[in-house]
Amino acid sequence: MIELRKSTQNALERIEQMKAQATRTTALLDGLPHGSTMRSKIGESVVKLHTVIAELETDYFELLALLNQFRAELETLPPREALILQMRYIDGDSFRAIAKTLSLSTPRIFDFHRRGLKKILKADSNPIVIR
Repeated sequence: MIELRKSTQNALERIEQMKAQATRTTALLDGLPHGSTMRSKIGESVVKLHTVIAELETDYFELLALLNQFRAELETLPPREALILQMRYIDGDSFRAIAKTLSLSTPRIFDFHRRGLKKILKADSNPIVIR
């Protein structure tokens, strides 16, 4: 769950790259004679690209839903616990970096982190699941 924001951004960028590749590959088909082996192979590749794109889009929307669910869970916590969990799991900051940013000791960050996670897990009948 670490770096949810980066994961969603990376998924979106990958989707865009795959779409661009599918567009370029499809353009190759226009110059090839119908019924040629090369045209058939390129056509198969385009179908595979579209399948991968669909899978990536599904993963992307699942990541967005997960991110939104986690953000909603954070709103139920005291501000400091919510901030620490956000910095750790959404922003991907290390515990040491969080401690430095908030001018707290690392063991203190661990305490807030543990308490926040406990509250989320106790309150949540549908826990956040990552496949």
